[in-house]
Amino acid sequence: MKKRYFIPPLLLLAVFGAVYSGKRAELDARQAAETAGKTALAKADAERRADTERKARADAEARSQARAEDERRKEEAKFAKLEADIRTIADEKAKADTATAALAGKIAAAEARLRDAHTARDTVADATFAAERDVAAATVSRRNAELEEQRLVTLFTRRESAGR
Repeated sequence: MKKRYFIPPLLLLAVFGAVYSGKRAELDARQAAETAGKTALAKADAERRADTERKARADAEARSQARAEDERRKEEAKFAKLEADIRTIADEKAKADTATAALAGKIAAAEARLRDAHTARDTVADATFAAERDVAAATVSRRNAELEEQRLVTLFTRRESAGR
């Protein structure tokens, strides 16, 4: 075989090897730069995410504290309103108790007057009954006296008529 057939491909292979080695070094450098860039970008992204997360947690904590403060204020307002309602009810109960006591006194006085009126009515009824009884007894006594007088008159009249 002739040597000339081997020389151009070997030369081309050597050129290819030299170009490949140069490009490979350049490619490795570019990949190392990209990797370093990606690493830096990933690190910056991680820092940004961590910062964002920290801010989000702080904001969530602040909102949670604000919500807790609002709930505490609402509870305090609710309890204050309940205490005011309890005081109002207690005042109204005290007024009602006072009014009840005053009305109970009036009722007791009215019941006493009613008892006195019933006693007076019963006394008058008893007196009326006694008077009617006395009148009836007097009427009966008078009638008995009239009958006795009539009997005596009749008796004297018969004696008189018989004696004559």
